[in-house]
Amino acid sequence: MNSIQADKFRQMVVVGANKLEENKKMVDEMNVFPVPDGDTGTNMSLTVTSAVKEVLGSGSDSVSDLAKAVSSGALRGARGNSGVILSQLFRGFYKGIKGSNDINAVAFATGMQKGVETAYKAVMKPKEGTILTVAKGAAQAAVEEALKTDDMVEVMQAVVRAGEETLAQTPEMLPVLKDAGVVDSGGQGLVLIYEGFLDALKREDNDLDALLALQKDDKAQAVKQEDEYCVELVIETSDAGKAQQELEGFLPTAGEKSIVIAEGKKVSLHVHTKDPGIVLTKAREFGSLTLVKVENMRLSHNHVLNLQQKQKAEAPAKPVGFVTISAGEGLAQIFQQLGVDYVISGGQTMNPSTDDIINAVDQVNAKDIFVLPNNKNIILAAQQAEKLVKDKQLHVIPTRNIPQGISAMISYMPGESVDDNIAGMTEGIDNVVSGSVTYAIRDTSMNGFTIQANDILALKNEDIVKVGKDLKETTCQLLDSMIGEGTSIVTIYYGKDATQDQAEELKAYVAQKYPQVEVEVNEGGQPIYYFLLSAE
Repeated sequence: MNSIQADKFRQMVVVGANKLEENKKMVDEMNVFPVPDGDTGTNMSLTVTSAVKEVLGSGSDSVSDLAKAVSSGALRGARGNSGVILSQLFRGFYKGIKGSNDINAVAFATGMQKGVETAYKAVMKPKEGTILTVAKGAAQAAVEEALKTDDMVEVMQAVVRAGEETLAQTPEMLPVLKDAGVVDSGGQGLVLIYEGFLDALKREDNDLDALLALQKDDKAQAVKQEDEYCVELVIETSDAGKAQQELEGFLPTAGEKSIVIAEGKKVSLHVHTKDPGIVLTKAREFGSLTLVKVENMRLSHNHVLNLQQKQKAEAPAKPVGFVTISAGEGLAQIFQQLGVDYVISGGQTMNPSTDDIINAVDQVNAKDIFVLPNNKNIILAAQQAEKLVKDKQLHVIPTRNIPQGISAMISYMPGESVDDNIAGMTEGIDNVVSGSVTYAIRDTSMNGFTIQANDILALKNEDIVKVGKDLKETTCQLLDSMIGEGTSIVTIYYGKDATQDQAEELKAYVAQKYPQVEVEVNEGGQPIYYFLLSAE
């Protein structure tokens, strides 16, 4: 095959997307950090699936037009840093082959090279040993092979081979990968897409069987979203270890985003499922259910959406608006009390897409809008939205966690200029020490710590600083590391898996040991993290 025409290009995109979708859980599990946020594969899959939908909507016979559709879909559907970088690779590829009805080996290699250049420019501080490095190695191989042959299969084989070889070297470039015993997850996702491209090129036909399969999966997913329930419950049991082990094996078959935590004689679980009945029935095998919460996610989402649309219709125009991202009803209320107009539900385990942020901005009737991502994995998507929105001016304040977001909002000064507030809110980020307490989902080694599954992890400014078995003890040690001579106030936000009494115990600890420090306790309601902490 000496050139790629529209039908074959369309097939390549679809098969590449399917290849990643089939292996996304494997990619998710490669995330280095041992907290329950493994979402690189999911983010990349959702990004490329958004690109596929745009391709399906284009009936063009021009590869250039289809590449533009891929770029547009990926840009708006990008989730997480890996998804944004992937979208930039597609964007650059389109730039490189723009105007071509079909593409030969040289044009394809040029597109890949342009994609790498575009992706590197999109990241403020590119880091080698990541998806960027894998993309660079693959593109270089495409260029070298395209100078030797015009056979597209041979060029793509060289791309896959170089991608795999570069991926295997990523642990040598990033010690954190070597310590965890994994390769870069984003790079792995990209190699899977390239493998899909090669599979499509090897096919003798241009039919869209794979595409039809993807459409069916999308429809099934849509049905699932219409009737999906969030189930949370606590089991009183005489054998928490056995209950946890069996539920960890059962819940992935019943739904998604499952979490099981054993503590004493109690087992807490969380899962998104189409059939809450089977979850409740299984849970009752291990003991009495002392807390049960079943929420129809579709109805809850629609209720919030309707309220927000009503607020938009009724809200008068104003010069400045605010959009932020957080998970947990308590945190959402705190942000709203601070003046935030629209809170996107999401965070560590549910990164919103660029399009989600654009849609949220559309709900705010203001010319200048501040966007607070509150997560390092959402900043790039927010910055991408900043470039895509034309009728309003977005200002992304690079908040990396919830305490920084709250500090930035407190630092906003009504009546001051936008530029002065950007400076003041950014300075507010630097004035807060952030802490979080969660649990490990697997055994690993990191930052000099030997970590076992279910250990309590204490993070200071996103770095693991304490590992323990006892929640209160580990959290107190984290607080000790956060409080310094200049600390005047500590705020504790307790999550849905912690209680106010536990938070009050921490407050009492700080008050007794640091009498000069004021302590506040707020219900955050956040998942995954028992406590979010700030010291200022």
